[in-house]
Amino acid sequence: MASEIGFDQDWVAYKSKVESLIDDLKKLYEDKNSKDFAIVFQDEKIQVHKFVLAFRSNLFRGMFLSVTEDKSNQVSDYFSSGLLALQSLIQFLYLEKIDQELDQSQFTEIVQYYQMNLKYLDEINSFFR
Repeated sequence: MASEIGFDQDWVAYKSKVESLIDDLKKLYEDKNSKDFAIVFQDEKIQVHKFVLAFRSNLFRGMFLSVTEDKSNQVSDYFSSGLLALQSLIQFLYLEKIDQELDQSQFTEIVQYYQMNLKYLDEINSFFR
């Protein structure tokens, strides 16, 4: 019985830490002052935190490494998808939420294009069930 109580307490503590991390990522997503990089799509600039995108996406990680060599703080040549899809991808990288205006096939396509970790594809598909 005592081990069950310990497990429950550990689970509650773990869940609390995860919720805290999610809250922190949401604050970062909404914070316009601390973003250190711009993704340019046509005439639109999307401000982001390099470390969040690099941590969540292999393509962004590689892109930021190559841009760092150029000493630039923005990119514009990598993106051919629509603005809504790109904004939705960035929102998902921060919040794990999907813009509902995008259908599942559009979002899955952009996720594959941007080489996110495959584990996120199952999570994305679960949002559309």
